[in-house]
Amino acid sequence: MTSCDDFLKAKETRAEIEKAIDYANAPVYSIKVEADKDSGIITKPAAGEARVKVTDTFNLSFNSEQDYQFIKWEVYNEATNQPIENGLYLQIEDPLKIDTSCTVLNYPENSNITPAVRAIAAERPQISLARPQHSETGAPRVSNIEISFNKSNMDPGCIYYSEDEMSELKQQLGLSDSDFLQGDETLCNNQYYGYIDQEGHKHFKNIQFSGVQLNSYGEYDPVFPGDYFCDPYFTEDAGFPGCRLIYQSTNPPIEINTTVYYTLNKEFCYIQDGIPVKMRESKPYAYLTMPLEDEKPVFHRDVLQYIQVKVGNEWKPLATFQELGDSMLENSSQIPESSDTQNIEFRFQFEAEDHGGSGLQPTFQLYLMKSSNNSSKTYEIPYSSIKMNGSKGTPPNSYIIERGTELQNAGEYKFQIIILDNDNNQRQAHEGDIDHPMYVYYKLKLTKAAATN
Repeated sequence: MTSCDDFLKAKETRAEIEKAIDYANAPVYSIKVEADKDSGIITKPAAGEARVKVTDTFNLSFNSEQDYQFIKWEVYNEATNQPIENGLYLQIEDPLKIDTSCTVLNYPENSNITPAVRAIAAERPQISLARPQHSETGAPRVSNIEISFNKSNMDPGCIYYSEDEMSELKQQLGLSDSDFLQGDETLCNNQYYGYIDQEGHKHFKNIQFSGVQLNSYGEYDPVFPGDYFCDPYFTEDAGFPGCRLIYQSTNPPIEINTTVYYTLNKEFCYIQDGIPVKMRESKPYAYLTMPLEDEKPVFHRDVLQYIQVKVGNEWKPLATFQELGDSMLENSSQIPESSDTQNIEFRFQFEAEDHGGSGLQPTFQLYLMKSSNNSSKTYEIPYSSIKMNGSKGTPPNSYIIERGTELQNAGEYKFQIIILDNDNNQRQAHEGDIDHPMYVYYKLKLTKAAATN
């Protein structure tokens, strides 16, 4: 038995010796390890080169520059710069780890193939500009927050919640479906961008808001500026090679004399090879809103043609006349007549602008005047339902006014359009200058008295 053991051991020893002799006689290969210029430094192997034989294992390590993020290790053909499948010639243990190892499985006989390894790193996204910027005079209250990134492919998942994230927030914060904020269909594709907490304040994904407002006593009160923004979306950034993130201002906008603080988390990213490439650090910003302003809003274009009344199944433009001092200038001899005893249906098409910075109120006023009995009535009409993006086209919505006390009798009535901004500056539809105002009125004739209950 002892002789058999000695024989087997001798056989194993001989095999090991032969293997060692083969290894000693095996060729040595130089495996280059490199990274893109300016992306970082290869720290292992030393000098970016491993001199190895088949079956050898060597370490890989990489230090990325602060504006770059390590993505993965990749085997490639140095001769053609094309990737090679991991495990064909070289086996990287874990390509996604910045510190890992690589084993030489075999070396190709084809002289056109030279296996090498490179560290893939991606440039981190950076913010090139954030608006509004801080100034002593303050930014218009209606300002959108606009952040320009140097990358055009920022991930929408940075600003919209996934279903899993919403489920997690429901469990953590006790939220319900109705607490989540759904974005605009066109800009946000109906995705959810935020939620309302139990105190009624808005919260957004990856951006935090805070603020203070200067009160009449010269003291600062805490406010919640995030409540005045909505519907964030990414869009192309005209004139820049990246994209722009926009948080839209609500109407009414944020309060006057408010210092707005907001911070974008470093989680803002784009996706490369399935890996989020994130900002290096979170970025804080601040700006001040303007005080009260007294500049009147203006009509963007002539409004004389843009008020109509429904007569039967047809829409007819209201007749207009202009008043200059004591004179009357008739613009139309055709006054539409309505025999409807229940309602009057109007539609409007015009645009207005506010250059003062407080923004237009979400409604405009249709002011009714009846000179025969000195009665008057103001109707609040949603401006968003009549505002048009172009100068022509059919107004999208109509507005129904019930015939109440002010419109009870048959006869001629006249109306006036008034627009207001959020600091209550108002403008009537008129032509002319301040010294010689020419007010524009709209005429309508009701041929029957209102129905009585």
